Amino acid sequence: ANPMIIGGSYDTLATSIYLQITGAFDKEGAAAMAVVLLCITLAMFAVQKYYLESKTAATVAITAASSSISKRPASIRATRPAPSRRAPRALFGDGE
Repeated sequence: ANPMIIGGSYDTLATSIYLQITGAFDKEGAAAMAVVLLCITLAMFAVQKYYLESKTAATVAITAASSSISKRPASIRATRPAPSRRAPRALFGDGE
């Protein structure tokens, strides 16, 4: 029923297949239309896969070598204090 909602007043192939099965009880006609829809889908997939994919450039991620990363001296390294369990009570009270 999703193609009916998305298509609105337009008659789509998926909607026609659905109505052939549920309304007209024509399984053979619905199967023939489903094969046509499958062929269209496979053709569009092939176009996307081979034609459009060949025109896109790939990005390669390169990681920096460890020697090129500047290391901070111990005097600048910041150490985080352990989180206090009293912080919520100090900010919001004891809950009373």
